[in-house]
Amino acid sequence: MFVAGRFFAGLGVGLISAMIPLYQSETSPKWIRGTIVGAYQLAITIGLFLAAIVNYSTRNREDTGSYRIPIAVQFAWSIIICVGLFFLPETPRFLIKQEKYEEVSLHVPATETHCHMTDIPVQAARSLAKLRRLDVDHPALVEELSEIRANHQYELSISKATYLDCFRGNIGKRLLTGCMLQGLQQLTGVNFIFYYGTAYFERSGFQNPFIIQVITK
Repeated sequence: MFVAGRFFAGLGVGLISAMIPLYQSETSPKWIRGTIVGAYQLAITIGLFLAAIVNYSTRNREDTGSYRIPIAVQFAWSIIICVGLFFLPETPRFLIKQEKYEEVSLHVPATETHCHMTDIPVQAARSLAKLRRLDVDHPALVEELSEIRANHQYELSISKATYLDCFRGNIGKRLLTGCMLQGLQQLTGVNFIFYYGTAYFERSGFQNPFIIQVITK
């Protein structure tokens, strides 16, 4: 069961690691976008630290609670994520890419947005309004939506890309750099310490293996 659990846990963590930074970057204001995306990695580190503390708290239990409690605590965060998904709006960029212009559109005069008459899908406007806590016809919100749509149209005007383009030219070098950094990070053996550090330190003769595991987090 633990082997199967590790498979699904790894799949879930992989999906979250790919989707959350993308969602953050598409929904955050430009002036704080880098900080929010960077805080994702900080949240992972804090989670590892809290997990080590939970393991330390149950170290002296002689019943099944020694491993059931640490596993049960993980469900709390999973429930928070799953429930939160129902309240989080779709990203405005994704909704604009869908081009659902058959619905009611917002018509904002150029004098209010410093641009020409703008037609924005109402779903994208409502999504960004919820994220920015502004009215759907607020000039700043409509201007940001116009910028997102203009960037999308510019990308479409260049050419259509395929997955093979991810491995070509400068983009391929960037992809290789990111993959190599991630691969070298795993080759340092850090996951061995995270998963089996307590047993390793105990068999190595350390008196307080749980304390050392908390420190390594």
